[in-house]
Amino acid sequence: MELSQQEKRWTTSQMMEIPWYHPHIDRQVAEIMIRDNGFYGSYLLRDGSTHGDFVITVRGQRTVSHFEVSYMPATKTYKFGSKQFPSLDEFVNHFADTPFLKSNTEIRYVMQTPYPRASGEECFSEVGEHISKQHTDMGPGEIETPLVVVSREGYLKKRGKFMKSVKLRWFVLLNSTLSYYEKETSRQPKNTLDMTACEYVKLCELEPLRKHGYGIETKIGDRVMYMFAKSKAEQALWLKSLQTAMDGCN
Repeated sequence: MELSQQEKRWTTSQMMEIPWYHPHIDRQVAEIMIRDNGFYGSYLLRDGSTHGDFVITVRGQRTVSHFEVSYMPATKTYKFGSKQFPSLDEFVNHFADTPFLKSNTEIRYVMQTPYPRASGEECFSEVGEHISKQHTDMGPGEIETPLVVVSREGYLKKRGKFMKSVKLRWFVLLNSTLSYYEKETSRQPKNTLDMTACEYVKLCELEPLRKHGYGIETKIGDRVMYMFAKSKAEQALWLKSLQTAMDGCN
C-alpha cells in the first residue's frame, strides 16, 4: 500500500538536504557508482522499490550490499537494522558516529564514509539505462545475454581438495567468479574458480559431512567442492547466489 503525502514523514525536499542521498538511481546504478568510485566503508542512501522506503547501499571489502530503511506506520518511524528513528535528524546523526552494521548472515559492515551526491551522477544513470536498453534493442539473429550481478561474501567452512580437512575460509562471489581467502583481510585469494564451468550447485546430502554445518555441494570442472554454512538461512542465501551465478553464465 502506497503512503499518502501526510504519512510520508521524510519528504523529497528534506531528503535532498542529505548530501549522500541519491534520488532516481536504482540498485544497479548504485552498485556501479559505489564499486567503481567508492572504497571499503563507503555508503549512500537511495529510494527503495516501495514508495516511502529507502535503501542504504554499502561497499564491503570486495562486494556491495543493500539494507532497507523501512517506514513503520504504527510508530511513524523509520527502521534501519535494529534501530528506529522518529526524525530525519536522528537518522543522519546516527551515521556521524561511524556505526557498524551486521547483516542477516552475521557479516559486519563499517559505515565509514558517505558517498556524496555529485553533479556528474547522471552519467552513471545513463550507463544503467544503456545496459537495460541493450536487452530490448536486439537485432535479427542476436541472442540476448542476461545481465547478472551477483555479490556475496562471508565465512564458510570448506573441505580440502587433497587432505579432506575442513577449514574456515572467506568466500567472495562476484559475477561469475568465486574466490576464497584464508581470512577476510587477506589480499590474495587461495584460489579463484570460474562459475561458467560449473556443472551443478545443490544442497549437500552426504550424512558423514553434516557435522560440519549446512552443506552446499558444487562441481566446477572436474572438481567437486563442499562448503558449509553455520545456519540454514545462510546456506539458503549462498545456494541461491551460487545458482544465480551459474544460471546467468550458462
